[in-house]
Amino acid sequence: MVELGTHLDEKHTVKERAEVEEGFKLLRNDDKWMLSTGKIVEDSLYTFGKLHIADHPSQSLIFDAENAASYIENNVFTLEEIQEIEAFKPKEFERLPNEIREYLNKFNCQSTNALRSVLYEKQSWEENYQRDQHFDLDWIKHSVYTLLRQYESGSLKKDHLENWYNVHIWSIIDSAFDDLEELEIISKVRKPMGYRFDFLIRESNPKSTCSLEYGASEVAKDLELNGNKVLKEGGEKLPKVLKDMLDLLIERKQGDCDDLSTVGIVHSGLHLRVILADRPKGYVTRVTSYKELRLSTDITGFGEQVLPVLVQIYKIKTHVKKVYNLVKEKSKNKANESDWLDNCIKNISGIITPVTSTSTETPFHK
Repeated sequence: MVELGTHLDEKHTVKERAEVEEGFKLLRNDDKWMLSTGKIVEDSLYTFGKLHIADHPSQSLIFDAENAASYIENNVFTLEEIQEIEAFKPKEFERLPNEIREYLNKFNCQSTNALRSVLYEKQSWEENYQRDQHFDLDWIKHSVYTLLRQYESGSLKKDHLENWYNVHIWSIIDSAFDDLEELEIISKVRKPMGYRFDFLIRESNPKSTCSLEYGASEVAKDLELNGNKVLKEGGEKLPKVLKDMLDLLIERKQGDCDDLSTVGIVHSGLHLRVILADRPKGYVTRVTSYKELRLSTDITGFGEQVLPVLVQIYKIKTHVKKVYNLVKEKSKNKANESDWLDNCIKNISGIITPVTSTSTETPFHK
């Protein structure tokens, strides 16, 4: 038996984390994020992280506005400071193209017969289908048909194992990326430290190379009932993995983190929530959460509840594609000047990356 004193020391005593302590010492004060109040975001997160016995995102300098109540209660940030952090260079998904928006809205229906009528309508883009131009429209049609069959069978009104939802519902996420040959979705993967993910969005590279990753999906194990089901998972594991992915993207861009972000998808049953991780300033990884969405169990809610899910998936795909293109964009200096060749074989970095607590920082390989 474990003695009470030993148990209390191991499970209920705050201990220093060597990797966090040493990593924090390397950060340059001049590069940290100072708010208008004079407060340093990194220092406040670091101090807050030291109060936690268990692993906590703040130990990795991750700011998540979902923790606003805890920040305020523990005098980490005021409400005004939290709002300032959120408002600084906010990350937003791009607006829908008119063609996508108009076609999606055709499926704003409340019956299976109405949906089938729209599906049977011959679209102008189908007469001369060009995959590089019309893939997303075709994906919308395919996704609506996939979901329609589930409504016709009544299966969404029944409980299922999580894998059933992955196969019959959330496969529409995978198929959204089918036209991006340079990217792939790796299903059922396990990251270092035992973190299990439904899939990773990553470069398509040979096994012998290190592939950059742009996003991950996690199945939420715990649903909290507060009148409605609310996704609670993804508060610690997923943000840290997204931070590690982002660190490598920033390193590849030689410290240029503008417009870079990684995307996380948390889902359970018919519920879906998306988060973005970016580096707005200094060494802080900011997590932005978007509205939780839920597929309707009844066809009458198709327009109001299903179409927003398709919009979210489409925006995830276009966002990942945009970030991928930014990372792969060649430096203008390298294209027009030859000086870079003098140092191209030297191991020079100069980029300081905040350590991830109980880190997942070893890249995932096939």
